[in-house]
Amino acid sequence: MEQPKSFGFPNGTLKELPWNSALYTVDSPSEHVKKFATPTLIVTGERDYRVSYNQSLEYFTALQKMGIDSRIIVFDNDGHWPSHTKSMPLYYNAHLEWFHKYLGGEKAPYDSKKMIRNKY
Repeated sequence: MEQPKSFGFPNGTLKELPWNSALYTVDSPSEHVKKFATPTLIVTGERDYRVSYNQSLEYFTALQKMGIDSRIIVFDNDGHWPSHTKSMPLYYNAHLEWFHKYLGGEKAPYDSKKMIRNKY
């Protein structure tokens, strides 16, 4: 049976460990950076144990170096999903700003940069 070309847990989906298999790098985003073109909003948390926020920083850096419009928000006390009540307004407002910028529609109710600086 042919192994899938997608990520999974070691010895699970791919049946091999990362250092023993090229399957981990074939579909790795880092192998396709030259194809990146989509404006991207990245929201991450320093306590994300699924995807290290360092990977989000690398992704953001690649987008910036390629001149692709991008923004990153790093929540210091949240994980894979913002879990603190104080994080949620910024999380949703930043998405509304991004959607308005690229898709149109109503503006976000607040300015996220002011929210970050506690200006509200």
